[in-house]
Amino acid sequence: MKKYTLIVVSVIAIGISAIVGSCNVENDCSLFLSGTIKHESIDWSDGASVPADYANADGETVGWCPMGTQLQGVTGIWYRNNSTASVMYNLGNVDLGSVQSFDASMADSDVCDSPMIVGDVWVIDCKDGYVKFKVKSVEDINSADWGVGVDYEFSTTTTFS
Repeated sequence: MKKYTLIVVSVIAIGISAIVGSCNVENDCSLFLSGTIKHESIDWSDGASVPADYANADGETVGWCPMGTQLQGVTGIWYRNNSTASVMYNLGNVDLGSVQSFDASMADSDVCDSPMIVGDVWVIDCKDGYVKFKVKSVEDINSADWGVGVDYEFSTTTTFS
């Protein structure tokens, strides 16, 4: 019996090792949720869905800078925050798991120099909580819905797990 238990445990360990060993930049294997932010809005607390009622929308993507001074020659897709505080900040290309909490003192009042760029991590005050997300893909500025693919975590408190 011990021999069979050892074999089963070994097979499980090899399987876990193969899965974890295949995680890298291209194949993240993260424990975060995935979603797409679009111009038609997003509700982070409802599974990053498009809300039936726009009043519940936490934000949306836009093809112009919504917060700050427009910069000549800077184009892209930006996140427009719908919370009353409109507090958000970009941490650049960092590990999403390293972001443990929302820090209002890091809020950026002018985000025109930083449209959504693959790899960047954003932390945002939402209507009913907080979200951190890492940009995984950005559609062309001429796309119909300005889609931005993200991995994210939503929290009702300023602390992320």
